[in-house]
Amino acid sequence: MTHTPAANIEKLWGGGGGGRSVGDFPGPRPLRGASPPLTTSEMRRHTMTSSILLTVNVKNAASSVFGEIRSNNETFVDKTLWLKEFYELNTSSKTHLSCSPLAVWENNQSENDGGILSITNNEKQARELFEDTLIHSKEKNFFDAHFRKYPVIYFNFQPLLSTTNCIEKEVYNLKEQYVKYFGITETEVEHLLEKSSLADNLPRFKFYYDGYSIAHSPKKIFNTISPTKFVKNRKFAPYWAESVEPLKNDFLGLFSRPLIGSLIEKAIFWDMMKLPEFPHLKPAIGKDMFHAVRGNATVDPEVVASAGAIFFNYLYESGYIGMITVDGFLATNQDAAFALGTTLARDSNFYQNARNISSAAKMKLVKAVKNLALSKETMMELAAAIHGLYHPACSLVTEERVSFVGPIFTILAYEDPEAFEEVISPLRVAFQPTKPDVVLLRKDFVAFVFALRRNESAREAAEAALSSEYEYVFEKDFKGVKIKSTMFVGINLDVDCRVSVGFGEEGIQAKEIKELSSPIDETG
Repeated sequence: MTHTPAANIEKLWGGGGGGRSVGDFPGPRPLRGASPPLTTSEMRRHTMTSSILLTVNVKNAASSVFGEIRSNNETFVDKTLWLKEFYELNTSSKTHLSCSPLAVWENNQSENDGGILSITNNEKQARELFEDTLIHSKEKNFFDAHFRKYPVIYFNFQPLLSTTNCIEKEVYNLKEQYVKYFGITETEVEHLLEKSSLADNLPRFKFYYDGYSIAHSPKKIFNTISPTKFVKNRKFAPYWAESVEPLKNDFLGLFSRPLIGSLIEKAIFWDMMKLPEFPHLKPAIGKDMFHAVRGNATVDPEVVASAGAIFFNYLYESGYIGMITVDGFLATNQDAAFALGTTLARDSNFYQNARNISSAAKMKLVKAVKNLALSKETMMELAAAIHGLYHPACSLVTEERVSFVGPIFTILAYEDPEAFEEVISPLRVAFQPTKPDVVLLRKDFVAFVFALRRNESAREAAEAALSSEYEYVFEKDFKGVKIKSTMFVGINLDVDCRVSVGFGEEGIQAKEIKELSSPIDETG
């Protein structure tokens, strides 16, 4: 599978945010089982003549009935023409095997295919379900010839994926002619928003959810989850991030190994010139190596390096990132960045959990920012909240910015997703002094530009926020939003995790920046 970066690509660092579509693994999965594969003759004996075999997720097969899909006209996207192309591709065979086009799209195509082809006792009611669909209106002869004529068998091999690692090679047959069936096309997205009276949101929608390029096709494909949930909820949110649990477990399997995790963390969060430590980034790497390094066996440096390479390839193949360069890796869109940021930042042992930050301390920070104003009292609350995050485990806070910028972004972005309108980390890769560390838009449309520094001063941190390229971030990420006012906050953490804060409002001079330090006794 190949993903090329789309027009709007987000640079991502560990606290980034955003994602691609889901499923339990990238692409259609091969059959895995503990027993040897069936021979051709055995397969013939096990398969009904002139039957259709559909591999689907059992949960989807049970709940995503085609009738239910059609009844929700607002989010229905017609892909029924796929069946004719699929059938004609297999005209020489009496048995047809159809995988859901891509697991990552959480596609209901298999249910659609079965709904058209499967023998039923209630043909009249079934036929009414498909009236006015593309397969019915544009390919009437084909529809009449094949409607409800075949026994259809549904398979679900998902439970087998974790029982064996015997697969030596996986081949994905992705042809450009079928790209339009792998998700929702750009034209279909436009139509979806138009019929829901959301067409004005199209520019921001494309930026937030962006499409994917598959099989070197110029066509841009969107996942099915984000567009349909956006139409239903009528608000921008990282909908795909809710479905990444299986992928998250794989990520954390790598991060849980200290040697592997530390190398990956350095490559992602600090100096992307470390990428040469991870060889073979471009060639495909067998998943057996990926699973091997997640075990408990001692691994040597070469295997560690291979683990890093596998990690990056895994992100690339699963759609989280669109490109790897010496400057870092680029997330495919904001939705993908949020999902990846959630996994790496919120759940990684090398991130927040390693610092044992309590829920009370996290919510204290959220509350402090909610109440933040240009007053010493509220800034003191902010300083105290940040002190509470780091001081209990100050020895874990290193010179690498991921250790002190990351948790603040993570907590503000993920601890209470409804607390703020937007939380963004424009600085995604390496050290870029002209970019703010965190930009936040509150529900009252007051914007905050944060710059965090270590072992400098609150004034220097505030000056960095004031002189940062925040206007570019506003234009790019807050397009169409009327910002009421903007505050600049510089946070400095010294070697003993004592906190000082510098602050000011838009239009002030550097000499007008105010400073204060947390009065909390560092020993207590």
